Amino acid sequence: MLIQVETPQPHAAVLAVCKGKLMSTIGYPRRPRPDAPLIYLILEGATSLVFQLMLTIYVVFYATAAALDPLQIMLLGTVFEATIFLFEVPTGIVADVYSRRLSIIIGVGLIGVSWLLIGLLPSFVTILISEIMSGIGATFMSGATEAWITDEIGAERANKAFVRAAQVRTICGMFGIVLSVLLASIHLSAPVITAGISLIGLTIFLLIAMPENGFRRTPQTERSTWHTLADTFREGLRLIKLSPVLIPILAITALFAFHTEGFDHLWQIHFLDNLTLPSLGTFDPIVWFGILGIGANLLSLVLNEIVRRRVNLNDHEKTARALRLVYGVLMVSILVFALTTNFTLAFAAYLLIAALRNVSEPINAAWFNQNVDSRIRATLFSMRGQINSLGEIIAGPPIGAIGKFFSVRAALAASGAVLSLTLLLFAFVLRRQPALQAVEE
Repeated sequence: MLIQVETPQPHAAVLAVCKGKLMSTIGYPRRPRPDAPLIYLILEGATSLVFQLMLTIYVVFYATAAALDPLQIMLLGTVFEATIFLFEVPTGIVADVYSRRLSIIIGVGLIGVSWLLIGLLPSFVTILISEIMSGIGATFMSGATEAWITDEIGAERANKAFVRAAQVRTICGMFGIVLSVLLASIHLSAPVITAGISLIGLTIFLLIAMPENGFRRTPQTERSTWHTLADTFREGLRLIKLSPVLIPILAITALFAFHTEGFDHLWQIHFLDNLTLPSLGTFDPIVWFGILGIGANLLSLVLNEIVRRRVNLNDHEKTARALRLVYGVLMVSILVFALTTNFTLAFAAYLLIAALRNVSEPINAAWFNQNVDSRIRATLFSMRGQINSLGEIIAGPPIGAIGKFFSVRAALAASGAVLSLTLLLFAFVLRRQPALQAVEE
């Protein structure tokens, strides 16, 4: 019988120190892992660029490479939104209990694999599976990134990082739009495959470089569960009765969400099928989508600055009137976009639509914020998010059916017409609000 005697090994820490000194001696100093703020900015910038690679042309890709009709495209959107709605709670447990870092890495990896699958096997079935995968991936990332960086560097530094990340996302997103149309000019599947491979590469990078030193498990009483989600909805309904103005405000939220789902999935098809895209020499006509994306971003910056300077977002009535004006112009712009046969008019209408939707977000948030008591704000904002998601989920089948059985023009026009209902609700709110304020005073 042979007896194997193990040779004593130096302690791992001693080996690490010796290795570090040796590397320094021969001219290769040790490099520390990138710090959390840098990784956060890389993550935000990279995902913004890669997401624009996909999102700039994905509807065109679905309609041409996969030969999907408007109803199928809308149903895919509904499946994606429903997946997010259903998986938001269970995937949130990973970030709250096990690891924010793990949750982010799983999310990025799932989306990357799903997009690569779409690019390589474009069919309704594979895209449907991929939409479910990417929806689950999105829920793994939702909230985990902000929670991770806050855990790592503290709330005060994180708030500054959020502002810097917004700037990085805007710049990288524009690069993503340009790169998307350039790759699509070579082959329509190129941006989709590149986006998938890039996210898989980002997943590997995060596995190697992403730190997690500040994570603490969220107490069970503070975790989001289906029970707490239902409680939030019930509590929100009870609190709404205390302020009748909130009912039409939340109805406006649902109608706005309804219109966005239809427009987002059909506007590119409208440009391709119903309008003649002017020639850009040797460039592919899809380059126009890049021009539209960049133009809309630039116009959004201008309009947001006008709102910042001209609209008093602390005044109930002025905020409501500003938002009513935005929604009214948005409705007219969508109807013009849907019905015109002139490319120049459609081009201008689209820029205005995209910019106004961007501008409406901070005004809407400010208006809602003014009408809720600080003690119940978190509950009502959660309920507002739930209603927004439900509005998008409900919109898919009817708008898609109109696009399939009538026309894309009709579906877009229906999406715009829904906004006319918000104008009636605005009129009701503007009549009720002064009276309610007088009672409160």
